[in-house]
Amino acid sequence: MESWRQVFDAIYHGGDRSGRSDDFSGWLSSADRHAISVEDMGEWRDMTAHSIRELRPRRILEIGAGVGLVMAAVAPTCDSYWATDVSATAIDLLKTRADNGGYGHKVSTRVRPAHVIDGLPSGYFDTIVLNSVIQYFPSAEYLTKVLMSLSELAADGARIFVGDIRNRRLLGHMWSGIAATAVQPGSSIPDLRDDVTAKVAVEAELCLDPEYFDCLRGVILDVSEVNVELKRGRLRNEMTAYRYDVTLTKGLRPQRRPPQIRALSWGTDVQSLDDVRAHLHRNAPEPVHVLGVPNSRLAFDQHARTGLLESQNAEAFHNWMAALDETSVDPNDFRQMAAEIGCRVWTRWTPYSDNGTFDTAFNYDDGGACWPAPSMACAEPIGSHANTPFDAVRAASWEKELKAHLKKTFQGLPMSVDIEIVHM
Repeated sequence: MESWRQVFDAIYHGGDRSGRSDDFSGWLSSADRHAISVEDMGEWRDMTAHSIRELRPRRILEIGAGVGLVMAAVAPTCDSYWATDVSATAIDLLKTRADNGGYGHKVSTRVRPAHVIDGLPSGYFDTIVLNSVIQYFPSAEYLTKVLMSLSELAADGARIFVGDIRNRRLLGHMWSGIAATAVQPGSSIPDLRDDVTAKVAVEAELCLDPEYFDCLRGVILDVSEVNVELKRGRLRNEMTAYRYDVTLTKGLRPQRRPPQIRALSWGTDVQSLDDVRAHLHRNAPEPVHVLGVPNSRLAFDQHARTGLLESQNAEAFHNWMAALDETSVDPNDFRQMAAEIGCRVWTRWTPYSDNGTFDTAFNYDDGGACWPAPSMACAEPIGSHANTPFDAVRAASWEKELKAHLKKTFQGLPMSVDIEIVHM
């Protein structure tokens, strides 16, 4: 946590200090480490703010608020906004933004890590936000501890919005797609395959399977609903492709008879958007779930992942990529369809799927959960749904010590010794 604090202090110290809404300092593409475009980041910010405003927040606590990108879009219409961050530099910029925006009197700030809740009002907040911050947590165990603490601060019926979560199941897809764009005649496919494996192994940020959040029901007993939602947005980038949001609801809701839900499997019951639209028109207002939809945001990367695993040389890989199937669907197409028909829609990753497919729920009812709760408790440990973030600082120290030890061991041999550490 301390290393991330130092990183963000440095980023914010060198960023824009005017408090303007389009300062996206520090947001870099995984592919080339260049700054993500302002257009992409602007849509990301707007869609995130829209998702939070849908919760109708009045008393908000944001953990890891940064320089106030979310606050600027939400705080003006709420009653109070409490913001914490581990970076004092970020909090200073956030306060400048709030004062310049004319809502500084609503904002209270604290400089502290996420797990410290001393002095925050218990049972007070109707909305708690952790947006694009948990990837910097050291482990799933730490995240669970934080969420348990935050539930004490939440009022009954409150929502905890966890945004911009990186999907662990799709790390290999992301790096395969990046590797695929670099394949040239003569490229070694086995070497690229090993490089993808190494990139996944040394991932420094916390990434989570969506199933982690369903497992929370057995750990945080007052979580009554879990809603996993794919990122909204029309632009294609790593945020819309590989990240998702989760909304946790605290407290028991009135018992309602679950509706009869018709579940349609993509590829058998329906095979196109027109098939889904026709079914909705014929059977309204019956709620409908469409399961296992191939995701066009991931089509190239999914195809590249399989190609790297099965191809033995660059020519075979190029032939494989030329046969890319174009029949997949963008999740936003379902959102557009629902807006045209006049119903609500949710999209989530297909549970336990490793190929990036998604499920869609259409519902004409304004209340109740969009997805049924799991029929049984998680059989696996909650930590099994997370990676172990690679500690680059600790690894560098270990490498330095190891190299010194090996040089001492081989000292005096009649040969030149060059030591290189290879991460597998």
